[in-house]
Amino acid sequence: MYRFLRFSATSVLMFVFAVFFSIPMVYFLTSISFLQNILAAGGIFLLLSFIYSFFHKKIDGFIFKKHYLSGYNQRIYGFYDKIRVSFSIADFIDALKEFLETRADFSVLWLNKKNRSVIYGSPGKITSDMKFIFTLTERFREEKDGILYLDTQFNKADAKSSNEGVLFVFSDYHLFLFSKYLPVYDTHLFSEAFHEFQTYLNRVDTMEKMFALSAISREWSLVAETQKSFLLGSIPEIAGLDIGLKYEALVNVSGDYYDIIPLSPEKTLVVLGDVSGKGLSAALVMGIIVNTIRIMERKDSLETIFRYVDSAIKTMNFEGKFTAMFAGIFDTAEKTLTYIDAGIPEPWMLHNDEIHLLESNCSLLGIIDLVKVNSKQIDIAPGDVFIISTDGLWEIENDKDDMIYNNPDFKERVLEIYQMPVQEFTDEIVRYSKEYAASGELRDDLALLIIKMKG
Repeated sequence: MYRFLRFSATSVLMFVFAVFFSIPMVYFLTSISFLQNILAAGGIFLLLSFIYSFFHKKIDGFIFKKHYLSGYNQRIYGFYDKIRVSFSIADFIDALKEFLETRADFSVLWLNKKNRSVIYGSPGKITSDMKFIFTLTERFREEKDGILYLDTQFNKADAKSSNEGVLFVFSDYHLFLFSKYLPVYDTHLFSEAFHEFQTYLNRVDTMEKMFALSAISREWSLVAETQKSFLLGSIPEIAGLDIGLKYEALVNVSGDYYDIIPLSPEKTLVVLGDVSGKGLSAALVMGIIVNTIRIMERKDSLETIFRYVDSAIKTMNFEGKFTAMFAGIFDTAEKTLTYIDAGIPEPWMLHNDEIHLLESNCSLLGIIDLVKVNSKQIDIAPGDVFIISTDGLWEIENDKDDMIYNNPDFKERVLEIYQMPVQEFTDEIVRYSKEYAASGELRDDLALLIIKMKG
């Protein structure tokens, strides 16, 4: 229903603005020259585009509020909004109790199908009947990950005819949600809740791995190996882009991270960040951030990515933990880069043998409330090269305490060699930086991405 309302509202709005665009153009066609017509059309189109965007956002927000934040749907929306910031089984069960049981009158049954154990069951006849629980476990044991809707006999049904329950299947877990009021809820809400259920389980799994290795073995090398598994093992082949990578941890574990995620044949999401501090807590936060981004559905929305990451860090309640992060979407078809930079040292764009800086346009994540998050879009061209790095590179100092970021010789060297093969260019930057350093080595973790637009 929500999607239909959005589509209808958007269609009506587009029609209205098409009319507003057409009326003056019909007038101008008969009264001004062809060139003036083009200029007038461009001006009117830009003006109406801004007005359209404003009204579209307002109407979309109104529909969302009326549909999801009121009535029955509000109860399910509150549930999946709550589990976005759940980091333990206790957190998740609290969300089940507060929103599904108390507010929405659902009965809940959460099972581990692998060992046939009950993680949580609502008080009630059905959810406490072990024979019934065994039957359900066996009936859906071989189901693939996804959402199933159940009829009154607890068999699979389509979403429209389901009037008894919903089943979330993910990994070794079954989450049954039973309610006689099921038909009144928008099924899209259950899709969103399932996505957040997946995200939650992955998040908990990440934390358990890190804590288990550190607590049981105290072998930091094992913690480091686990952490590396969260990062890309190799650079994916991206049409239209050449990518170089250098990643070095000062000690076994690091708070620096990166990711490269193809969104479509033309669009690629690039992420690079640096968690404050060192040690296990920084590595844990880093793992949560990478996992949060990978599980997200709307990876094409930079604002959503930054808000999710900000929320995830804050709800972990690690004192003094925050992250600087750069995220950009390279569009090789439109030849644009859309990015948000939250405190990463200003990346370099090498264009026509000149260095241009990509300005930071967002506050650090995990500290203060993100009131407004705005992305910036720039045009890019074949041959352009981007240097995106954590402060492990840019804050290297020589014996005169001069940082390499501002060093004229380093800039000159970069402009001399930036058209060489990308990985060679990446390795040369790191080699030069180590020679530049007074100590002859890195003094901080390093994550460095070099991205070149192919010609």
